[in-house]
Amino acid sequence: KKSKDDENVDVEAAAKSNLLTKLTIPMLKDYCREKKLKASGTKKQDFIDAIQTHLGIAQ
Repeated sequence: KKSKDDENVDVEAAAKSNLLTKLTIPMLKDYCREKKLKASGTKKQDFIDAIQTHLGIAQ
């Protein structure tokens, strides 16, 4: 069951503001699934790295 907050999170804005670590793993996972990104593992940092690479943000 998703809360409304999960659906309204702007992952791209969080990435640009360097706030991805504040998001939950399900939020990051959903974004990766939505954008068809492959995370290299199952840890939170793996999803963050995949999103940053996708958006062209230096890590």
